[in-house]
Amino acid sequence: MADYSIFTESSRILHDVLLADNSLDIPASFKEAAQRVKFVGGDEKPFILTPLKITESSAALSALVATAANVATAERYGIPCQDVEINTDIATLFLESVMLVKVGNQSLIEHAGMREELMKVDLHHMSSDIRRGATNVYRTRDGRWYHLHGSMNAVPTMKMMGVEDRKVTREEAISIYTEKVARWDSEEIEKVANEQFRQAGVVCRTPDEFFASEHGKVMGQEPLWSKTALPAPRKSWPSASNPQDLKPLAGIRVLDCSRVIAGPAVSKILALFGADVLRVSWQGLPEYAGTMPDLQTGKRDVNLDLKSESGKKAFAELIRGADVFLDGYRPGALSKLGFDQESLRRLSPSLIYMRECCYGFKGPLSYRSGWQQISDCVVGVSYLQGQFLGLEEAVVPLFRKSIVESESSQYSKI
Repeated sequence: MADYSIFTESSRILHDVLLADNSLDIPASFKEAAQRVKFVGGDEKPFILTPLKITESSAALSALVATAANVATAERYGIPCQDVEINTDIATLFLESVMLVKVGNQSLIEHAGMREELMKVDLHHMSSDIRRGATNVYRTRDGRWYHLHGSMNAVPTMKMMGVEDRKVTREEAISIYTEKVARWDSEEIEKVANEQFRQAGVVCRTPDEFFASEHGKVMGQEPLWSKTALPAPRKSWPSASNPQDLKPLAGIRVLDCSRVIAGPAVSKILALFGADVLRVSWQGLPEYAGTMPDLQTGKRDVNLDLKSESGKKAFAELIRGADVFLDGYRPGALSKLGFDQESLRRLSPSLIYMRECCYGFKGPLSYRSGWQQISDCVVGVSYLQGQFLGLEEAVVPLFRKSIVESESSQYSKI
């Protein structure tokens, strides 16, 4: 560790892992522009208690995003690529940016007006301790660890577990779920949760167990991301409303159907690069309140019920005018509403359709919904974190765990 450098390792991941991966089909212009990247920060040593390269990976991916913006700006405006500095400390803090938002000098929970507005989106009262307890790692009857998950509505999970909705303390809620989960074998509870109750939940596996599984065998052959090129009319860059505005995505229209963290983080970055992001939401759908102020930064919002005919009609019109569509819903959800890939491209032939989900789009588990914690548990990341801490249990990596627990704790005081 004495000779270890976060800056050096971040650079290695960028150049020798990401840019060198032929399966990602990264343009040669990216590799040239990436030579302008420099990693900086306050300390070359890791500061997160984890065996995982969280800082290095976040920094390398931030550098790749910056490189893409650099290339787009150079090609669009005819200017040279710029020098880029990636601060590894800030790249690490980006992973918990939802916790850093303040209104003036007050945290969100301290600001009465913001607190009141945020609680309007918690339709299923997930700030109560008994409902929060439905999302945690518990031990099963056969000695495995299982990540129970209540999503944004814990009622189905509570029904599955036979837990009454009542006022209890956090400690009492944990004790209740501990006893309930201990009645189940691990494979049984995972199957019932996903198949019967359509709730995210997974056994915490080791990396070897994941890659030996049928889903792991499929996903182990998949690249970090995949893309499919389809014949389509080529669109020119839109005219910038401000000639002095050299943001790479100025004028690009993005339609965003995603919630909570993963999808909104993508569209937030697009907005920061100048895209006009319109987020599709509906007042009848719950949101995760703690992530809203940060991850919806720079976006506009439209209230549409996509199950209604008027909502579908309005959504189709928005697709017609969009350049990019981001789909973060459960796989197949939009298709059931009449908006599969083919219908979307009929509405907008040059549409860039971007999808993200927990399990990927291939393999026997691709139909499942999931969350970051679920992904960490299924692939073995949580097992490695627990092992690193000297514990005989799975532990969700520290940053992600702290985000969920801190936000839930704050909002339970409301």
